[in-house]
Amino acid sequence: MTAFRNRHSARASALALGAFLALGAAGGRHVLSAPRTLAVAAPLGPEVPIATWPARPARPAPLARPGFRYPNVRYDGRFQLVRLQYTSGYEGWYFDYPDMEEHLMTMFEDLTSVKIARKGSNILPMTSDSLFRWPVAYISEPGYWYVSDAEARNLRNYVKKGGFLIIDDFFEGSRQPEWQTFFRSIMYVLPDAKLFPLDINNKIYKDVFFRIKTISNIPYPTPGYEYIKAQFYGIYENNDPRNRLMVVINYNTDLGDYMEHSQKSWWPVNLTNDAYKFAMNYILYGLIY
Repeated sequence: MTAFRNRHSARASALALGAFLALGAAGGRHVLSAPRTLAVAAPLGPEVPIATWPARPARPAPLARPGFRYPNVRYDGRFQLVRLQYTSGYEGWYFDYPDMEEHLMTMFEDLTSVKIARKGSNILPMTSDSLFRWPVAYISEPGYWYVSDAEARNLRNYVKKGGFLIIDDFFEGSRQPEWQTFFRSIMYVLPDAKLFPLDINNKIYKDVFFRIKTISNIPYPTPGYEYIKAQFYGIYENNDPRNRLMVVINYNTDLGDYMEHSQKSWWPVNLTNDAYKFAMNYILYGLIY
């Protein structure tokens, strides 16, 4: 199979931006001290018993599924990001595919020593046994994710056994109650989980690869929604911030969209590069821990 269609243009576009060169990248594995303890915060949606939540919203009509441009790669020790497919509601699970993966994996090849499985992508149902071969998984548009019992069970086992989950692309300005829908689903997956706010001092932003300077200036990438400020949350093993981060949640932003359109100059250069830095730190954290 031929190399990714946008590989060379993505490399030229992303590297020409120059922001990656402005920050030193630490190589190799690190010996990290435990992060400072964060107070447990209530989620931005209602922190109330399930019985008092509003009625489950009607599921929007599904979109036509995309024509997949690449087959799933076979596991051979090289890395590829898993995009998780959910089967209910508005099928936003494939948004930003495949350009986000193409561009992000190009950056990994150019800037790290991680071996990438490039001749394909990796889309798996949440119920797939193959998920356990891959250390990092990604969910897009969780504001429309209505998790099934089988999906919740398999995803729970995945993160409990060491998998790292990135949740991206949902916001407060939608007519759909996106936070509430996401929160309901993640609580089915991890019923005892607490969501901790992540700040700039968390090691996932400081001590993995890039030293990210700010996490407050990467808004939702849609004209008219610039007022919405990104917020980041995490779920730790045993709800203890001294332990492994199992899930990272990007709320009020869409890192995937910044990376998808990085060669088109749709969004500001600094924000696009910040999105790559976030994503690379997340993935490397998932590989190390």
